[in-house]
Amino acid sequence: VEKNLDNSYFALIRQGSKSYNVNLSLPRMSLDYSVSLKEHLLALGVEQAFLDGKANFSRIRDENDLAISNVVHQSTIDLNEVGVEASAATAVIIRVKTTSIKKSKIFNANRPFVFIISDKRNDRIHFIGKFKG
Repeated sequence: VEKNLDNSYFALIRQGSKSYNVNLSLPRMSLDYSVSLKEHLLALGVEQAFLDGKANFSRIRDENDLAISNVVHQSTIDLNEVGVEASAATAVIIRVKTTSIKKSKIFNANRPFVFIISDKRNDRIHFIGKFKG
C-alpha cells in the first residue's frame, strides 16, 4: 500500500470511503525525516550552483568562491495528548573554495557575545542575537 500511496491513489481511497464517528487511540509518537535534495536538484538540471567557479553567488559575496555543497530537507511530526505539531525546514549548505591559506588573526569567542547577520551590500541587518554560552 505504501509504495502506491500518492495523490491519485489517496483520492481513489477517499472516493470509496464512508465517514464514521470513532473513538481513536494512538500512541505518543515523534517522527523525524531527513533527506538530501542534491541528487534530485541535479536531475532537474540545477547544476551550475553546485560547481566551483561556475556558481554565481555574487549578491552574497564578491569573490567567485562559493558553491552549494548540499541541500537538506528535514521534517518532524510530534503527536501527544495535546495534539499534533509538525515542522519542516530546508537548508542550503554553501561551501567556500579556498585557493590559498592567508595568515589570519585569532578570535576566540570564549565569553558571551553579540552577533549580527547583515547584508553589507544593502546595509541591512537581518538578525541580531546574543550568545551567553
